[in-house]
Amino acid sequence: MNLLNYLATALSISAVMTIIPFILGYRNKGNEAKRKYYWKMSCLFGGITVALGIAALVLMLPFF
Repeated sequence: MNLLNYLATALSISAVMTIIPFILGYRNKGNEAKRKYYWKMSCLFGGITVALGIAALVLMLPFF
């Protein structure tokens, strides 16, 4: 059950970190440069949080 809780927490954090820059980009509909910047930030934050989540999971697996 701890593994399931961990995965749910990691997924929700990843989703929040990815969606915040996407929402900010949507608010700046007229400014294409800012939208591209926020989209890149969204991908970057999403990738970082997924990578950290996988690394933490790999480190935690021996303890389960």
